[in-house]
Amino acid sequence: QSVPPRQGAKSASQLLNGEKGEIQIHEYLALKFHYETAVGTREWWATGEEQISCWCGKCPYCSCTQSGCCNRLDKETSGVMVAAKTKQGFGEIRSQFASEHSLETGGTEKYYFALCHGNVQIPTEVEEKSASWKHGITDGRGRVEVVMRYCKEARRSLAWDSGDGPNPDIPSNQAQHALTFYEPVAWFTGPKKEIYTLVHVQIITGRTHQIRFHLAEVGHPLAGDPTYGAPHSDRKWCGRVFL
Repeated sequence: QSVPPRQGAKSASQLLNGEKGEIQIHEYLALKFHYETAVGTREWWATGEEQISCWCGKCPYCSCTQSGCCNRLDKETSGVMVAAKTKQGFGEIRSQFASEHSLETGGTEKYYFALCHGNVQIPTEVEEKSASWKHGITDGRGRVEVVMRYCKEARRSLAWDSGDGPNPDIPSNQAQHALTFYEPVAWFTGPKKEIYTLVHVQIITGRTHQIRFHLAEVGHPLAGDPTYGAPHSDRKWCGRVFL
């Protein structure tokens, strides 16, 4: 697995004032701060290692390949980033972010707000296209449980089996279980009478583009997200994914 990308700046100020409009948060943290995992990340860079030798995401080595970052966000979304300052804390926080812990009492819960296209309502019955594609209701909230895989060529997530069976050319280890709960909060009408819904979302797993993909799968792509079916015209008023 390749090392996390970075620009190779010499200081946090140089990184922030560079020509690129986007930066990697783990690079900024390593350059700016002197806590244990930030220092460890700078030391790891100095080794010149080009391939990560472990990707368990919980050990001291992994903590020093990403400045202790315990979660991630898509670049066009907003939210809270958590960075562990110590190697021991990294493993403990990463365990708390694990999917199985999110369902336990007192477990880490991950919530988001998103603006979707369409009139989102809680389903009244279960829709099941395959054993890997289910959309229903749990405790008064919509429940999307669609197994997904990330396609590097398309640069987006795809359903593992939408009813026609999985692609036989794709290795089964690429299938990722994913679970999302959602609840509509408010509805809005656009200037052309188009309907939008603000939804409160909880993710149990944390897959690439999970919220964007799951809501698009049930017919409600996020505003500003043409990758998953929103009109490109959204970008005239919504400069990024509304999440």
